[in-house]
Amino acid sequence: MPAVDDHDRDEWSDIALFLKELTPEQWDAPTLCSEWRVRDVVGHMLATYERGFASVIGALARHDFSPDATVCAIAIDRARDRAPAELLDAWTSSPRRGGIARSLPAKALFYDHFVHHQDMRRPLAMPRVIPPERLVALLDVAPHYGGFRSKQRARGLRLEATDVSWSFGSGPDVHGPAEVMLMVLAGRPVALAELAGDGVPTLTARVSP
Repeated sequence: MPAVDDHDRDEWSDIALFLKELTPEQWDAPTLCSEWRVRDVVGHMLATYERGFASVIGALARHDFSPDATVCAIAIDRARDRAPAELLDAWTSSPRRGGIARSLPAKALFYDHFVHHQDMRRPLAMPRVIPPERLVALLDVAPHYGGFRSKQRARGLRLEATDVSWSFGSGPDVHGPAEVMLMVLAGRPVALAELAGDGVPTLTARVSP
């Protein structure tokens, strides 16, 4: 089985291929991240590899130590007034363990890349075929991952993917496609309607604002 780093490298490459397909208008299209356009999502991912902790702490101070406001401002600032070709070139040439990414586990970066990739694709109605082994590797990460509050959402539920061989936990049942499960665990309510089972109301309450 490929290691998490190998899966993430493939996801990274798939993001680059996706970005190459986009028109200038699509770079400015909305995403599942309500305040961000496609370019801003790319800016957010790039900042993870380009900014060190000192830079992030300085940004926090400028935004009253609000993590959400800081992350949003950094993403928008990184992408503002940048041509799509420049952002794409930065993504393809970015060091994969630079900036604060050096201190983050590979599985966290892998899940983050996947979710933000889908954040961009879903509103543009640009689905893709995701290798089953990559989906299983992501599902093995999500219920244990504190980022996106995925671990809290999965607690006390039995989760089962219907398109790959994977299940987790015990309790009220939630089942559906792997990509849908991953996006809901990451807090994307748009995917909730694609799940079924008696545990869906509990999961819905955990995803809703």
